[in-house]
Amino acid sequence: MDEYINANCNVIFNELNFRITDAEIYAAIAKLKNGKASGFDGILNEMIKAGKHALVPALNKIFNFILLSGTFPDKWRINILIPVHKDRKSTRL
Repeated sequence: MDEYINANCNVIFNELNFRITDAEIYAAIAKLKNGKASGFDGILNEMIKAGKHALVPALNKIFNFILLSGTFPDKWRINILIPVHKDRKSTRL
């Protein structure tokens, strides 16, 4: 497997070397599901969808800066995890 990857590295990973395009960001936004909880920033998917025309140019700059520099904001490492416990009655067979 390693030999295959080394021999075909330029072909396999070539698409990772290109800048992120507006079209890719629009496609990713289109795949966002409505009704999902927001992240730490409080931004809902519906907000991103509604403001996509204003957001895409800024997102493009941010994402490509991250891609080129190899660093991203520390706040993006924060998540909120809330366990949802099942009702004991629903666990019975």
